[in-house]
Amino acid sequence: MVAQHILYHHVVEKRKTQMEAMKVAFVESGLTRFLSERPYLVSGAFPRQSELSIPAQLIIQKISFIGEDYHQRLLESVKN
Repeated sequence: MVAQHILYHHVVEKRKTQMEAMKVAFVESGLTRFLSERPYLVSGAFPRQSELSIPAQLIIQKISFIGEDYHQRLLESVKN
């Protein structure tokens, strides 16, 4: 029960607080009004998930790179 509460706090509550702070900052800075008056800019600055596309090859390269980096660091730590 305690672990669930801690997990909920770190995963949900912190992000909710951050999102609320961002909303306030957007309104106070005038960004909300600016983008409301120029809706054609919104998709460029804040694309919807359906508008995003990541090629599979790019993901494979990133996974391979992370794996190689981890493997290289592991080998270096064993040598030292």
